[in-house]
Amino acid sequence: KKRGSEERITFQASNLLIDGIGVSGNFSVYNILPITEGEASKWQFSVDYIEADLLANNLVGAGFEGKIVLPITDELTSEEGTDVTTLHQKTLSYEAIIDPVNDEYLLTATTNDAIPFDVFKAKATITANSYVELRVSEKKFRPKAVLHGNLAIKGSNSTSDPNKGTVDFKGIT
Repeated sequence: KKRGSEERITFQASNLLIDGIGVSGNFSVYNILPITEGEASKWQFSVDYIEADLLANNLVGAGFEGKIVLPITDELTSEEGTDVTTLHQKTLSYEAIIDPVNDEYLLTATTNDAIPFDVFKAKATITANSYVELRVSEKKFRPKAVLHGNLAIKGSNSTSDPNKGTVDFKGIT
């Protein structure tokens, strides 16, 4: 059961085979950790789905996915954590693939919508075509971020031209 709830977590198995060699099949679980309960060093996150593929008791593939709230934005409240529109506007969606056979791991997080945030006296927006990729390949960590958006810097209190001081950025890596 989930903590503080009568709701049970359900597991699913497909292509299940149990024989003298061991267990084989695809195993999956949905809605494991809601975004309002997951936290890693002030980063809210959810685990929406986990799957694992076994072949004769050996892990041959796995993956998981969920959402992340960047620490530059406000934390989600319990009400916001269940609102699909708010989740879409304030989170990154991530997907991770684990390939133990080739010893490779990949996590990609993409924006669902433009994410606005404040930086000192500036207003910044990361647009929906931005992403972050964390890859482990050949035993080396290979992070990559491609950011698109804009930064509006307000150098004075004048409101004569609201677009003055806006800088667009595309493909910052």
